[in-house]
Amino acid sequence: MGLIHGYDIYLRPRNVARALVKLAELAPPARAVPPLEVTLPDGERLVLPFTSQFMSEPVDCSTHSTLELDTSLMFDVDDALREYAQRNGLEPQTDGRVQIGYIYATIRFESLLHCGYTSVECWAATSGMSRLFA
Repeated sequence: MGLIHGYDIYLRPRNVARALVKLAELAPPARAVPPLEVTLPDGERLVLPFTSQFMSEPVDCSTHSTLELDTSLMFDVDDALREYAQRNGLEPQTDGRVQIGYIYATIRFESLLHCGYTSVECWAATSGMSRLFA
């Protein structure tokens, strides 16, 4: 294992779908794997451009307390991201964004730390990405 840096985000359960839709907007436009169909605990269904445990099989969160997502995200280029991209041989896309690689997200529908909230725990797949996050 290398350096691990991540972010924990806490939100009301009613805001989970909206947060996942916003996260999906950061995904690269083209994907080699099928989208992931997710049923949230409240029954709402989403189709996301991610995988769960590197599979695209439908996930029903009404029977699970967590959702594991493997995401690949793109961000607008700033100085830190430009340096990271150059160091790792990444090219900005035509829209000015750079795909930084896998970010893992664990959604805990009942936060262990904050009762009544859902936690979204995001962490980088590599030490280099962790340094970028920091």
